[in-house]
Amino acid sequence: MKNKRGISAVVATVLIILITVAAVAIIWAAIIPMLSSQIGKSNACITAQSQLEIVDACANKGNNIPPPNHIDPVLNITIKRGTGDFDLKDIALTIYKGGNSKTYKISNLSTKEIPNSGEQKKYVINGADIVSITGDQYDVIGNIDKVAIAAIVVTDNKETTCTTTPTFKVSKC
Repeated sequence: MKNKRGISAVVATVLIILITVAAVAIIWAAIIPMLSSQIGKSNACITAQSQLEIVDACANKGNNIPPPNHIDPVLNITIKRGTGDFDLKDIALTIYKGGNSKTYKISNLSTKEIPNSGEQKKYVINGADIVSITGDQYDVIGNIDKVAIAAIVVTDNKETTCTTTPTFKVSKC
């Protein structure tokens, strides 16, 4: 008969434990950076969204009468920023009209400044601003149903657009 020798139960157990520890270490090294990046983005967005709110929004339709009696359509929106600490890069303004929506960055409009910490800022967005960005019809502003905003924050040197706040019904000015 041949002399058959196998590994002992102790050596087999040690090998299984070493392989398991190595597998956990490899998975840990791959997954944790991904998770921490996502958690950082989520925390920044949660903070930003809890600190931004629409205080007021109203719109007028304007008219198509030639000057001097011409009135431009205007959307007035007041946004309040809390005192929380977050890196707000921009604000995405979503305008809802008849079941459709379009999103604009505040920085692309005539009034480019975003509110500072603890500040409330009123934006007067005229029809020319909207048309220059989207090419929409000039009277789009007067028919707006509601608006919403979303914070654009910087995390890990990347811009992240957070989810929008609840919509705010637009009244007539």
